[in-house]
Amino acid sequence: MSQRALSSCMRCTTALLLAVLVTGCKSQDLRAEALPFHVAVIPFETSVSRPGTMGFTNAGSPTDFDLAFEGDGLARVFGDVLDTLSFSLVTVLELPEGVSAATFATWPRARRETHWLEAAGACRADLVLEGLIEYDPVVRSEVISPGLWGSLWVFELLWKYNWLAGNLAFPIVPLLGDIGLWSKEDRAYYCNLSFDGSLHEVSPMLDAASDADLTNDRAVLLRLSTVTTQAQLRFKDRAGFFAYAASFVVMAPLLPGDSDVEHESLREELAEQMLFDIVQQVGFRRARLLQAEGVFPFEVESVGLLSHKSGDTEVYAVLELATDLVDEMDGYRIWVEDELVVDAFFEGPVSGPSPGRDRYVLSERLPGLEPGAWIQLELRDAAAKQNVRTFTLVVGITGKNARKKLSVDLPLPEPLPEPAPEP
Repeated sequence: MSQRALSSCMRCTTALLLAVLVTGCKSQDLRAEALPFHVAVIPFETSVSRPGTMGFTNAGSPTDFDLAFEGDGLARVFGDVLDTLSFSLVTVLELPEGVSAATFATWPRARRETHWLEAAGACRADLVLEGLIEYDPVVRSEVISPGLWGSLWVFELLWKYNWLAGNLAFPIVPLLGDIGLWSKEDRAYYCNLSFDGSLHEVSPMLDAASDADLTNDRAVLLRLSTVTTQAQLRFKDRAGFFAYAASFVVMAPLLPGDSDVEHESLREELAEQMLFDIVQQVGFRRARLLQAEGVFPFEVESVGLLSHKSGDTEVYAVLELATDLVDEMDGYRIWVEDELVVDAFFEGPVSGPSPGRDRYVLSERLPGLEPGAWIQLELRDAAAKQNVRTFTLVVGITGKNARKKLSVDLPLPEPLPEPAPEP
């Protein structure tokens, strides 16, 4: 082989490798403020609707798989993304030890809720998130026309270029063109998927004198909901080995995908859409979440941590009291990990901008705390039936803008074992 031919071959190989690498470069960033809460996530309930009962569109042709989700898997994916992003900490709650999911589902609702609240209290969570995923298992798909015609046009143009150049032995340009199109969204999927969730304040539900629980929604701070009806997948996210090989002869958008790969990728794409919507909703309503309007007679205007050059960490909070309901604030306590380090009373109100309301400010310096240390702040008023709010603060996280790659790993569930034959 001549030096010129070898050099040309090396350039083609390099271009091919670069094209393959480019096909994998798809990501989405989520940015949010790390709120000062520890949220416990209850494994989501799931509800499979009868096909056609959720306002299903008639577009496209039915796929060769039925969409499926598991509440526990989705809750763990949600918790992983929310952790250090929209909340200070996230804990996904577990089933009772030694109790299977099937057995737990047969328990009365009140008994199941008691377990979740006790578990949330045991991990010192401030909020608890519960949610319902409802979906239609039937999915329809269709080729995205611009992707199809664009692929045909590029293929024809590049093939003609090679023909004019006399490069008939190894059409590297059409080859690279096809590989570049693997990262193009070429299939649209039509489905029906909805998420309805609620964020509850934990402390009033654990108060024996309170009647708040997960059922009557008297401790709800936020309601979260999103509906997804369409998604798109790239060829590389839905194709199997034989589809890759066939794509050099047949246009990729016309090739069917591998059902398992397609199903898994679609589940992950839908989960990413739901996650993005929920994080945006939490960020949009952060003031309401912080103030706990309608749940407590005092509103927390701000709470967080400040780092000083001396190495001290300052815990601060500003709150306002509705004086027509409660006369004054009582005190506050601060734990570092499990050690109570501050137990103090508020010094009294200061003047604030809101007429008819007293404002309280607290500031405590804690020396020598390492990044990642837990700080739990408890605020309580002086009402006869005392109201208590807690916040979980994390050194180096709380109060900062967080950024995370939105990448969901949601593999297909393992098939259930075949029942043993009867003797």
